[in-house]
This record gives sequence, C-alpha cells and structure tokens, in this order.
Amino acid sequence: AVNSWSWVLVADGATNGASTNEVQHGILDSMKWMNASTPQASNVVSVTNFDYTYYGWLFPGRAAGYAPLAPPDEIAAASSGSSTPTYVVLTKIATISGVIDPSQDPFSLYLADSRFHVVYNNTGVVIYQLTS
Repeated sequence: AVNSWSWVLVADGATNGASTNEVQHGILDSMKWMNASTPQASNVVSVTNFDYTYYGWLFPGRAAGYAPLAPPDEIAAASSGSSTPTYVVLTKIATISGVIDPSQDPFSLYLADSRFHVVYNNTGVVIYQLTS
C-alpha cells in the first residue's frame, strides 16, 4: 500500500501522536540501516520530513538533506553525472505545511519512476535508490 493515498502526508503530527511516534522510531531504524548498509559518501535526501537532516548528528561523517516534495526529475537532475549513490527517503508523517496536491504525492511519483528502486521499507519509512 506504499503507493496508495492512504499514506496521506500529515502536516501536523501532533494530531496523530501514535502514528508520529511510530514513524519517529522508523526514522531512527532507517538511519541505522543506512549507516550499516550504504556507502558513507552517499547522497541522501528526504522529500517528506526534515528529521532526516539529523542523520549526520547521530552518525558522524554521514549527511542528509531535506528537499520538500522534490519530484524524481529534480533529484535525478541534481545527481546527474555523479558516481556517488543517491538515496531518497519518504516518511509516512511529513513536516510539510499546507495542502498537498495529489499530483505531488511522492509515494506515487517515486514508485512509478523506473529510475528509483525501493531498497528499504519499514515502519512508515521507504528509501529509494536512484539507479540510473
């Protein structure tokens, strides 16, 4: 159900405490996985949640950025010509303000783009790797 709109991005996590707590644990678990499973010099960008920018604080020498709702083409263009692996993080709970147009749904956009492949999917966090 990763690509379904039932994974609605919630701008105000305070109204959904249990889910927010679950996703926070999922974010930490995904950071641990990234630290253990990906090259240290990887490009990591979260398109739904700024919490992933803390990755470098928890795992020194690692870094991640936040690009709210960046579409696949934007990520691919920014990574073009680089031999460094690029990973895109999507989280069930988002830190994005305002109403999200369904055409901007990152779960649908990245799932439908053949350049991105799921390498991690657990507890409200999905990580894609750009493969071409």
